[in-house]
Amino acid sequence: MFGSKTLFHGKSLSEKARNKKESLKVAIREEDPDRIASTDKREYVEYITSQHDIGKVKVDTDNVEIAAEEFSPTEDLELVIPVAGNTDLLAYSPKNQRIGQSIQATWDDNRLRVELRRSGRRTWDEENLQNTIDRTVEHIDTHVNRLNNQVEKFRSNIETTAEQLFEHRREEIREQREMFGNLDVPLQRDDNTPDSFTIDAPERRAPITLEPPESGAGTGPAPTVSESAYNDVLEVVHDVGIEFERSPHLFSDLNEENLRDHILFALELNFEVGTATGETFNRGGKSDILLRADDGTNVFVAECAIWNGVEYYTSKIDQLYRYLTWRDSKTAVILFVQNKRMEPVRKQIEEGAEDHDLFVEETGRPDESWWQYRFQFEDDPERELDLAVLAFHIPPSE
Repeated sequence: MFGSKTLFHGKSLSEKARNKKESLKVAIREEDPDRIASTDKREYVEYITSQHDIGKVKVDTDNVEIAAEEFSPTEDLELVIPVAGNTDLLAYSPKNQRIGQSIQATWDDNRLRVELRRSGRRTWDEENLQNTIDRTVEHIDTHVNRLNNQVEKFRSNIETTAEQLFEHRREEIREQREMFGNLDVPLQRDDNTPDSFTIDAPERRAPITLEPPESGAGTGPAPTVSESAYNDVLEVVHDVGIEFERSPHLFSDLNEENLRDHILFALELNFEVGTATGETFNRGGKSDILLRADDGTNVFVAECAIWNGVEYYTSKIDQLYRYLTWRDSKTAVILFVQNKRMEPVRKQIEEGAEDHDLFVEETGRPDESWWQYRFQFEDDPERELDLAVLAFHIPPSE
């Protein structure tokens, strides 16, 4: 298997967890004092821990398949297993792992492909093949559970650490400001310093209520969310992406699911609680981000992806169509670009959209990496949907 790696035999997950924890400590120590002094502790802890969390991996060993059109008892085989979540974990070694079965595999965000090798010159029969599959699946389940248990303990640990550091830092800032406030000797002031100085609380958007679309009459147009609500959603996504770009060293190590969760967190802060969800079933599969109005109507559906070429990008547009119901008409593809250069990717995004069979027109460009398009519905050319494409540059650290 070309490019295969040994499952669960890479770097120690404990080492990765320690590095994440140290990064969190540095982030809190270097945080803007005004933000520490005026931000709600619970919200800040949720935000900072989500930035430094290690997502779990999901391996669906209940749905294992043999990748072969015809079975040959004299050839090595390959198992195909659905995976999701932080698939990078498959390369890490769990804590206290004993040297045991060595399994070669390749994987991406969706599929784990595992080698099944015949011992010596033996041929497969029903018994030894079933035993080999059972041992392999048991090995994978055991190590995935160990990894996820470590991730869960780490998550709890950094939440506690973040709370303690936040409280310590806030108390430190309060004491420093009280000390200067009680001095009889005034501090030197710049000529441009105003007579009064106050620290404003961090600006937050007012919560936005997404109203259910009005039903169309007869054969008229299908219901849709208002343009203003759609734009408000995209503004929130754009603002989070700009934060990614301003501090790429904090985000370049995160996988697609972790980056998506940052966006979900921001949506939860800006929209009514419960309207933003991740991995929500919606007709054709699991969409990355789904927003619903109060009556349960889907009003915004988005797919997230780490940039992996124009074909992968257009496949995300196709995937989005599989999730749409007849009511869905406001959509987005959110791209995280880890390439060193962004400009070639922008050109490919434009060409990929315009070459798509269902492309109608570009309707706007709010930012250099934010495109607004109109596409046809696949099974109803008379209907159109709005598709926003937002791309954020998060290159890896040198």
